[in-house]
Amino acid sequence: MGECYWHENGVKRDNKQAVEWFGKAALQGNAAAQFKLGVCYECGIVVEKDEETAVEWYRKAAEQGYSSAQCELGLLYAIGKGVEEDDEQAVYWYRKAAEQGDAEGQHDLGGCYECGSGVEENKKTAFYWHKLAAEQGNSDAQFSVGLSYECGIGIEQDMKQAVEWYRKAAEQGRSYSQYRMGTFYEEGKGVGQSWEQAIAWYTRAAEDGNEFAQYRLGECYEQGLGVEQDIEQAKQWYQKVEGKGFLKKKEAEAALERLEADDEDNEDNEDNEDDDYHRMLRAMSSLYKK
Repeated sequence: MGECYWHENGVKRDNKQAVEWFGKAALQGNAAAQFKLGVCYECGIVVEKDEETAVEWYRKAAEQGYSSAQCELGLLYAIGKGVEEDDEQAVYWYRKAAEQGDAEGQHDLGGCYECGSGVEENKKTAFYWHKLAAEQGNSDAQFSVGLSYECGIGIEQDMKQAVEWYRKAAEQGRSYSQYRMGTFYEEGKGVGQSWEQAIAWYTRAAEDGNEFAQYRLGECYEQGLGVEQDIEQAKQWYQKVEGKGFLKKKEAEAALERLEADDEDNEDNEDNEDDDYHRMLRAMSSLYKK
């Protein structure tokens, strides 16, 4: 019944009723209900937000082998939310989920091996777990696999494989993968060089808010790379980075200052041309008077 009220399945959505039924089922040992009740306590849905109580319910579900709860419990140990931070415990619970075939758990476990968090750093093992998750369609893992192939991390460098995995993540809406697809097409890495494809991928990423793609589009419009030169379009993309960007913010500000300075120089040149024109007319007029 809780799921019905939660997902509006045959009844009108009612979170209060859903939580009430989750509670009843959870007390009877239902792992799915225990997990959902943990979510409610973690996020403060209907009940008062209580991260420690959330951990208790996640643990009950996790100990029954519920992989989503194992992943969430691992995350809470990793960030120290509701429990004392403990990277080894995070790895323990991620592994539990990963070994059941949970893609999120596999990706998270791969991240631990990649960074040496709670376990000895091992790039090859990290790649192994990322790849398992990627093959199940996890877009975060697909990006990680693409990056590994691009940089030769834990696996032999292979640009064609990098493109393949970036594309999978990009087609699921991962904006940074879309940006990387743009750079690969621009540079002809692993694919045939194509400005048309590069601009298309940059645009998809930029419209999704990726500041690297927004900045690169600004450069392309400013310099006429793959598109017709359009200073106003360049300014618009730089302004998006200036307004919300972080890593490329200073570069965007510098680009806007440069373009504004160019505009002022052009205006001065136009004024000088007008002055020259009027001086010429006055000179010609004086000649005719003679």
